[in-house]
Amino acid sequence: MIETTIRILDIDVDQWLLYFQKNKVREVGNWIQKRKLFEMLLFQKNKLLKLQSDGQNTELAIEEKKDGTSKIEVTVSNFEKTAKILEELGYKPKAYQENKRSQYLTKDLEFNIDTWPLINPLLEIKGRTRKIKSFLKKVPLDTAKQTVQNIESIYKEQYGIEMDSYQELTLESQMK
Repeated sequence: MIETTIRILDIDVDQWLLYFQKNKVREVGNWIQKRKLFEMLLFQKNKLLKLQSDGQNTELAIEEKKDGTSKIEVTVSNFEKTAKILEELGYKPKAYQENKRSQYLTKDLEFNIDTWPLINPLLEIKGRTRKIKSFLKKVPLDTAKQTVQNIESIYKEQYGIEMDSYQELTLESQMK
């Protein structure tokens, strides 16, 4: 299955929570997502070593951004211990990021209300393209707020913020 992700910027969180409640969209949970980005040991343009956790599952991945994003990932058991192993192997932490996520599901779609530091909340919708298009026709949304941009691009193009310039970007603090 090919999955598409659409993001709706600058959402009214309470309005979406009310929509989910009225339409019996199932709440999965709320958690803090955390990710630690590491510099690659060898200069490899467009590649990133990323450790991320949603509080229950932790993954280590190498992502390559070239004509989209490709990813090689593996599940690991412990965020902090894996970060320590990477540092012992010589990988230098480049950045630490957090965001809050509230997830909701229907039979066909996944909805994530994401709260990131320094920007307004957004809604991420994942599913098959035709299912997303069908949903978007039913819900009145400002099309100017819809985007397929990734989070880095949203920070840069919508808010003029370079995520890479922050060593720490958390819900409580931001350090350049």
